[in-house]
Amino acid sequence: MNNLKTCAVVGLLLFLFVPCQLRAGGPWAAGKKSGYSEIGYSFNLGGWTTENTLQIYSEIGVTKNLSLKGIFPLKFVGTQKDETNEFTPLMTGQLAGVGNQTLGIHYQFLNKAVVLGGGFDISARTLKSDESLGLRTGFEAWQFKPNLSIGRGSNNGYFYVSAIPSFSTNNFSSDINIIFDGGTQAAEEIWIALFASYVYSFKNGTFNQSDHPNYSHAGFFIDEQTYLTIGPKLSIKIHEGLGINAAAFYSVGMASSGNVLSLKFGLFYKWRKKKNLISNSQPLEEGM
Repeated sequence: MNNLKTCAVVGLLLFLFVPCQLRAGGPWAAGKKSGYSEIGYSFNLGGWTTENTLQIYSEIGVTKNLSLKGIFPLKFVGTQKDETNEFTPLMTGQLAGVGNQTLGIHYQFLNKAVVLGGGFDISARTLKSDESLGLRTGFEAWQFKPNLSIGRGSNNGYFYVSAIPSFSTNNFSSDINIIFDGGTQAAEEIWIALFASYVYSFKNGTFNQSDHPNYSHAGFFIDEQTYLTIGPKLSIKIHEGLGINAAAFYSVGMASSGNVLSLKFGLFYKWRKKKNLISNSQPLEEGM
């Protein structure tokens, strides 16, 4: 078992790759004929492994409370020699390919004193791999992720908490991701926030037992990973509907290479059917 660089994001998405925008998920819907799209780039600093991600995120409002979303990552992973680290691979190299492509649906159930929303995401088993180098660009499994979020927002602040269990094919373990995200408006066109994500693996799978040793040695997209990711986020509006996002995430996990620092930047565009006041509706954008 090696590093958690593949899960340093938030992403997550993961999202993994965990998004760098300020409202990364949460209970809010995009709104009818409204939406948000972002192209982002993330990379990790230090260590003998590298993971860079170019990603497109898009969310489109179908009705007032129903949204559809898509996450489309392109991964660049690699290893390099580090004489100070006993875990560095005998062979080094680079690999580029698509990551796990994700489609999802989100519904906002409640918009009162608090906002309640939930949805369901499916991440496809789309990836490129090189067994000789121990490199791959995604999880070798389909992932099914129901999610539930509760939060509150206003014109000058927001917070939310999300619970996202994940169930996978190919003998992968189940896990759950707990997310906290909260931010405030620092200036007229500037938002700052703090993001924290904890992923706990139930370690009820057998994938690692049959996985090639080269993959577990390099540590990219292995099973049974438990880790914490935390960091600040920044969003700046530069024109009507157009803005930039930035984030720095520090991940701490049970891995031989220790902790991981990743930086993320994004350019987003947000459109609305009509301008309206924010009253417990989405205060910030979603993306990357």
